[in-house]
Amino acid sequence: MDKRILKGFQSEITAEYWLTKQGFIVYSKKAVQSPIDFMCYNPEDHAILLVDVKSSSYRRSGQRANKVNNFIYRSPTPVQKKIGVRLLYVSDEGECSLDTPINKC
Repeated sequence: MDKRILKGFQSEITAEYWLTKQGFIVYSKKAVQSPIDFMCYNPEDHAILLVDVKSSSYRRSGQRANKVNNFIYRSPTPVQKKIGVRLLYVSDEGECSLDTPINKC
C-alpha cells in the first residue's frame, strides 16, 4: 500500500478514536470523494461537527524548512467553507487538534 494512503488511513482511525473520546458519535463517509471525512454528533449539547482529517506535514526543503514553525497549513475548499467543515490535524505521534496544527517538538 502507498505510504501516503496508509498515513491518511491511520490518521482517520486516530481522529475517529479521539472524537469518540471527546463524547461525539462519529459517522464516517461512504463516498471516496467527499468534502468531509466524519459527521459527528454530540448527544449532550446536540452539536453537529463536520470534520476533514489532515495528517500533519512539515516542509523538508525551501526557505521555511529549518524554521521552528515549518508546518504546512491546509485550507478548506470552497465547498468545505460553505458547509462549515472543520479541519482536524493528526500528528505523527497521534495527537489531534481541531483547526490549529500541533507544534512539532
